[in-house]
Amino acid sequence: MKCEGFTQITDLADYLNNNRLIAHYCGFNIMESLPSYWTYDRFLRQWTTVR
Repeated sequence: MKCEGFTQITDLADYLNNNRLIAHYCGFNIMESLPSYWTYDRFLRQWTTVR
């Protein structure tokens, strides 16, 4: 999110859904559906509490 300057999770999700090559470089299996908004939200909440 920071690399692309996104402030909203929805922007990130839309970007990755529309740029599958970038999603692949981020480690997602692009042959399957990408994570939902709630998965990104949960990850970011857990990641920020660990830091």
